[in-house]
Amino acid sequence: MRLDAFGEERDVTDTLLHVSISKAVDAALAEELSGNPAAADVLTEAEQVGFGQWTTGRDGAPLFRFAPFACTLLRRELERQHPEEVPGLRRRVAHWLVARGLPMHALQVAVDADDLELANRVVMRSWFALLQVHATAVRQLLSTVRMSRLREWPLLVTLLAVCLNAVGVRRLRGMQVFSAAIAAAHSHTRRVAGPERLLILTAESSALRVIGMRDRAGTVAAQAREVMESLDDGEREPYLDQLPLVWAQLGISLYYAGRSAEALECFAVGAALAESVNPGNGLSCLAMLGGIHALDGDLPEARRYVDLIRQGEWRGDVLDAHQGTFYRVAEAILAIEDGGRPPCP
Repeated sequence: MRLDAFGEERDVTDTLLHVSISKAVDAALAEELSGNPAAADVLTEAEQVGFGQWTTGRDGAPLFRFAPFACTLLRRELERQHPEEVPGLRRRVAHWLVARGLPMHALQVAVDADDLELANRVVMRSWFALLQVHATAVRQLLSTVRMSRLREWPLLVTLLAVCLNAVGVRRLRGMQVFSAAIAAAHSHTRRVAGPERLLILTAESSALRVIGMRDRAGTVAAQAREVMESLDDGEREPYLDQLPLVWAQLGISLYYAGRSAEALECFAVGAALAESVNPGNGLSCLAMLGGIHALDGDLPEARRYVDLIRQGEWRGDVLDAHQGTFYRVAEAILAIEDGGRPPCP
């Protein structure tokens, strides 16, 4: 590869170097990374000499993908000439990937660079997507990081533990990592504030619940709820999409700790919030509300939430997965009440 194919224009060369921090970019990201309003034109020139090519991204928008050899050589030169800029550029790429719905790619960028602070930020923004869609890849990736380093980041430890626990042959290891996660969470909660403290407490509560320490899980969930309610709008805003799922996890811990009234409040708040920001993330709350009311014998309330779920649009077979368990319980109880008749379509 010859950078002098572009002559002596330093701003053109610098554009290519800065943009090469990402294997693929759209025009807006290229401009942001390089600070050059004509970055897309530079990439079009680069395409002519084999540095990469413009393709179509999964959203239908133009996406420039660097040829592997070009990306490697350009990035090497970037790290030689501008080492102090690399961490900031990498963070921009990770945030772009998360915004495009590619959190696993963002986490890979962070871990490959040994930037666990960035990895923690990615997990904060995409915790549930990483768990629900990318659990196997997350387990494989985080297992490459030394546990002595991972313990410094309670969310990362807990994420790994959950992913390990989901695989039968690795469940014992998952329980061991859960113990490490609880210890890490306990040692960090007093040193962080705001949304991160909320997620750490939520993770700790979930870990305690999974290993059977239900009363302690409920106590920690109540602490997390206090943190949630203390956040101002500015602190909540970046994580609004995830908060219904956080409310669901807190409610589940409180329910299994025997604190049903508090749990129902959490599920109700989570369901209402999901309706305004992302209805798809409200299923867990709606399912728990329907199932708990059915088990408590409040069938009119159970039917109300079951009807909301029946009318919703849900991804794949999620109603038959873990999130839909209490919904199916409610359906079964209502079917018995209705004399075994199937639900209306």
